[in-house]
Amino acid sequence: MLVDKLPWCSHDGHPIFSVHPQPGSTRFATAGSDGKAKIWSLGCALDAKQEAQPGVHKLLATLTEHNGPVNVVRFSHNGRQLATGSDDHLACVFELRPGPGVGSLGSSTPNIENWRLKAALRGHGNNVVDVAWSPDDALLATASLDGTAAVWAIASGQRVARLDAHTNFVKGIAWDPVGSYLATQSDDKSVIVWRVEDWSQVARIVSPFSMMISSTFALRCSWSPDGQWLLAGNSFQGATHAAVLVPRERWTRPKDYLLISGHSGAVVCGAFNPRLFSTPSRASRASGKENGDANGEAADGSGEAAAGDGAAHGTKAGRGDDDPDADALAPVFAIGSQDRRATVWTAGADRPIFCASRFFDAQVLDLAWTSSGYGLLASSTDGTVAIFQFDCGELGAAAPPLAVDGALQTLYGRSGAGLGQRRRLVESVEQLELEEAAGKGPEGATVSQAPEPSTTAAPVPAPPVSTTTPAQPPAPADLAALDARLGGAAASFGFSPSRAPQAGTAPGEPPAATRIDVVPQRRPAAARERGAESGAVLAGAPRPAPLAAPALQRELLLRVDVPPGVFAGKAGDAATALELRIVNRPGSASVQLQRCAAPGAANATTQPRCVLWTDTLPCGVTCAAATPALSALGLQDGSLLVYSPAGRRLAGPLQLGAGVTRLAARGARLLSLTTSGVAQLWVLGPEGPRSLLRAGLACLLEGGARLAGLTLSAAGAPVATLSDGAAYVYAPGLDAWTRAAEAGVGASAHRPGPLLAGAGELERMQAEALAAGAGAAPARALAAHRGDAAATRAHLEASLAAALALRSAEEYRSWLLKYAGFLAEARDETRLHELCSDLLGPPGPASRGAPPTGAMDGVADPASSQGWEPRVLGLDKRDLLRSALLPAIARNRELQSLAARFRDALDDLQQLS
Repeated sequence: MLVDKLPWCSHDGHPIFSVHPQPGSTRFATAGSDGKAKIWSLGCALDAKQEAQPGVHKLLATLTEHNGPVNVVRFSHNGRQLATGSDDHLACVFELRPGPGVGSLGSSTPNIENWRLKAALRGHGNNVVDVAWSPDDALLATASLDGTAAVWAIASGQRVARLDAHTNFVKGIAWDPVGSYLATQSDDKSVIVWRVEDWSQVARIVSPFSMMISSTFALRCSWSPDGQWLLAGNSFQGATHAAVLVPRERWTRPKDYLLISGHSGAVVCGAFNPRLFSTPSRASRASGKENGDANGEAADGSGEAAAGDGAAHGTKAGRGDDDPDADALAPVFAIGSQDRRATVWTAGADRPIFCASRFFDAQVLDLAWTSSGYGLLASSTDGTVAIFQFDCGELGAAAPPLAVDGALQTLYGRSGAGLGQRRRLVESVEQLELEEAAGKGPEGATVSQAPEPSTTAAPVPAPPVSTTTPAQPPAPADLAALDARLGGAAASFGFSPSRAPQAGTAPGEPPAATRIDVVPQRRPAAARERGAESGAVLAGAPRPAPLAAPALQRELLLRVDVPPGVFAGKAGDAATALELRIVNRPGSASVQLQRCAAPGAANATTQPRCVLWTDTLPCGVTCAAATPALSALGLQDGSLLVYSPAGRRLAGPLQLGAGVTRLAARGARLLSLTTSGVAQLWVLGPEGPRSLLRAGLACLLEGGARLAGLTLSAAGAPVATLSDGAAYVYAPGLDAWTRAAEAGVGASAHRPGPLLAGAGELERMQAEALAAGAGAAPARALAAHRGDAAATRAHLEASLAAALALRSAEEYRSWLLKYAGFLAEARDETRLHELCSDLLGPPGPASRGAPPTGAMDGVADPASSQGWEPRVLGLDKRDLLRSALLPAIARNRELQSLAARFRDALDDLQQLS
């Protein structure tokens, strides 16, 4: 073993908070309280001869962009970028560019290398103390003393997730090498494991940290290279400070934790070696320990290496049961403590391999291993950096890098999002650009679909929708070449809705406060031939589904919150509500609409009630619905009345052929359901209510389920919920109900997690369906198919169709990205080609007029390219293809030729437009 303090590696006597080597290269970086990050020559640290050569540059660059102490430095896995975090609330990303370095502000030494700022990530409200790169380097996670963690897309510099479930400083963050989880550690005495796919909480680990102390600078956690263990510090075993190893997928089983104790101060940093080792037998390890004792003396004579007195409790992972002395493949890790010591451990050992004491005069704040696996860098608040170089007799033989990938393949197959380490060689620069762009959208994992709540993850915003005019098709002379490049004529995938703009407001607003714009509906050919002028879309001949009429209640009271601006010039407008009160009497009913203060408003006790209108009816009222735009009543005699905001009857009593059993309203739309099981959608226009569609519910109730609810979506689409948790959305262009949610979604790998605040409509439906149907199917049978590829694909395709029916552009984008990612992982090139072809469109002139005869609601007949539409739910299809799908596909290098063909096709279309 060789041990050396690096006297030339200094921040002018200031504490050095962090150190990290560049993977596969000869540089390492340090972060200091002097507000600087510095990049050094690793060769000089490893080789005394190179260090002693005259004129050799040890300091390569000084980065002075931060305005406060720099707390952490981390190179990306590909070594091309360096991330830093600082007390100035910023995280910065630097990249090495060609050309000579330039001088840095505040540094007297000119830079040898040209490291430039690539992105300044703003959004934290306090110090950034730790950062972590995703396995593909597309995302950067940051931990801050503002109590949150954040995830950033490096290509765009935008924050894609905000994780705020912790209730105190977040001091550590680590990304699972498989790419499935992100771990954060906080002073709230917990570690939270987050699912990267949707940024939901997988587990909150609390039992090992009940006695943790808060007087720590950082809590740097780490994952084993095979993803099987999470290492976290600031734990206790009895009265002794300890680190804890938490096994994957057994987050909340304390009996499976491994405690590493023996330090007399809080463990504040941990680092797994990036290599796996064939650990030496007991005899050779004992020999190595003796060598370590002999060679552990620091170069300056001030330090020593001695065996520690800690113990690792638990099973001897990675060691053969038959022969305790047999070599086994195992991970190695190091931990640093406030007691100024660092120890090195191997899985299964009951004592440390190495313990470094009296090397530092202050706490050890950061540890990092070199790519070879035999070098360990340590930094301390005493302002120094030490390097420990081990040999095979001490750590064992380092398995080749492919051994780590082999372990990942064995443990996780091809399903892990981070299993891209053993991939084909890059065939083009464009492929690298696509791989870098793969981090532009959280959509590849969650997509803006799950704006996480106050105790979970923040919403993932979808990238802005392009408002520019889509590229025009190429000139006819180039169509043949473009078509040949794509391998045939463009195919229509069938995921295109009509060109009507998305209507409605953001999910989560009160229905009464939501204004729904009227979306013109195309009538079937049969209706046009009949010369129908009503504009209604008839769902065939709805079959009766007898429903019980609601019982007549003595009094009905509906309260509707009113958005600001409805009653202009009235005091307290922002906290105003409407109350529709119906009193049923024998043979009559009275109706009154009045304005009052909203519940909980400051003026709730002082604002007087104002009666807007009243009416008297000759029979009882069985059901009612109201919004600021209309009031509707279902009468005991089976008729329907619709009122304007001023109380005018907008139509005579409407006879619907059966009694009215349910009413729902949203904005200017009204949905009625009769006892015969026929739902009818109306829209309030200048000339009164107009029917948009009629649909029967009998087909939904044939399996024995009961109707649990009938509502309108944010875009005004009818949504029926059944007693078994299933939910259906009516698609007028298909004249059918499309299933949006069912309990069987639990078999999908993309099944919803816990229902989160701010979730989209479709996600909420699916989460509620999964909860409602939890007891419908045996859990054992469901678990047997969980994650099944066929079930996952069916779920993704059904969710795409449901998002179209709901006219939810944000959720459509999210599910499209998930679907593309799933197909890419499965190497399903046929379906991917068809999907990309539909987004690209035909190479010939695209029709932006009415769809061809026989097309359904703007979905082009696959046999014809005349009805291809350039936008879907307001999203530009080609922009979706370029900015979202191609980066998702490029994650699998085996599909890079497919991605290249469509990228070239998009470039040709843009040039020829």
